[in-house]
Amino acid sequence: MRTAGTDPSKRYVPHVYVVTASGHALCHISILVFSAILIPLSQEFELSMTRITGIGSLSLLFFGLGSFPAGILIRIKNPKFMLLVYYAGCAGSSIIIWLSSGLLMFSVGLSLLGVFCSIYHTAGLTLISHTLKKLGKPLGIHGVAGSGGVTIAPLIAGVLTASFGWRSVYLVLALIAVAGFFYLLFNTSIPTGSVVERTQPARSGKSRVLFFLVLIISITLTGLVYRSFLTIFPTYLSQKVSLQGVSPVLTGGFLASAILALGMIGQYAGGLLSDRSNRIGLYGGILGASAVILVLLGFSTGITLILTAAFFSLVFFPHQPVENSIISLATPPKLISSFFGFRYVLTFGVGGLGAVFAGFIADTVSIEAVFWLTGIIAAAGSITAFILLGISRKRKIELS
Repeated sequence: MRTAGTDPSKRYVPHVYVVTASGHALCHISILVFSAILIPLSQEFELSMTRITGIGSLSLLFFGLGSFPAGILIRIKNPKFMLLVYYAGCAGSSIIIWLSSGLLMFSVGLSLLGVFCSIYHTAGLTLISHTLKKLGKPLGIHGVAGSGGVTIAPLIAGVLTASFGWRSVYLVLALIAVAGFFYLLFNTSIPTGSVVERTQPARSGKSRVLFFLVLIISITLTGLVYRSFLTIFPTYLSQKVSLQGVSPVLTGGFLASAILALGMIGQYAGGLLSDRSNRIGLYGGILGASAVILVLLGFSTGITLILTAAFFSLVFFPHQPVENSIISLATPPKLISSFFGFRYVLTFGVGGLGAVFAGFIADTVSIEAVFWLTGIIAAAGSITAFILLGISRKRKIELS
């Protein structure tokens, strides 16, 4: 293993940070603007919330399912090549949505956008794992960029929709993706292969299988929480909080952006803490605390809702860099891209069912019930994480 004095990764740090941070932000913006324009979409296409979120879930399904083949292709090609495909595909898909004249064309464009966005996380995280030696801080910064995308997506969607209509949102996304494609195309400083060697803790095959089975369950439950919350949150705010002289869509978008911005602080803190504490215990604690706050959100309105949601953003979003560091350190280096691909099948594919779950519960029970039931799912994820902690201690699986 290379020593710190001969660590080759340092010269790649700024370039990898720029490419992965910008790509991560665009990915989340591209996926999440849909949630912020549910009302105008349902009105234009004359669909219920259940049906319109069902179309969004199809996109999210492709967003998740595409991650695994993306991981295989990264092993065949390299992360940089697949990031170029990601940018080009996002641009083309966004243009299709912008030009859509009916529900079919819109649905096709949205599904293709999910397919191409599915490439990003696997390619970006593999690039970080293969080129940067210390993972905590880079994954924290990577998470900050993703939270930045989550934060500004509702604001971008709200402002553009209120000013120019919802289609303008996807035109702007297409232009951003084109810029990212050409930046990466002419960047010769991004390595195409792994430059960092990692050692893996010794463990039996039986220990590894049980560990990853439980980890998979926890990842899936966390993905359901993530997507359920983000799908319904802007709409919930638009119904429960009013700003004088501001439309409900813009109110939900503005407040959601402001609250989700706090997730960037949580992401960075999660990255730092993952290098200084027991990662799995931290993961379980984050999910447990999030479960309590989600239940409280379902009972909140007005300023209480804003404050409770702000606390949730600080507490919940640190789970992402912590989860990514667990995967990076527990997975054999040659399998990292494949497992990250599989991870996002769970998070965004299976977890993407949280979108239609949220829409269905909002239609058939109440919008408040979405948060109560999502809190129960988060509690199950926390329990699973602590079971994982027990397995790691019993089988002496160290992640350092």
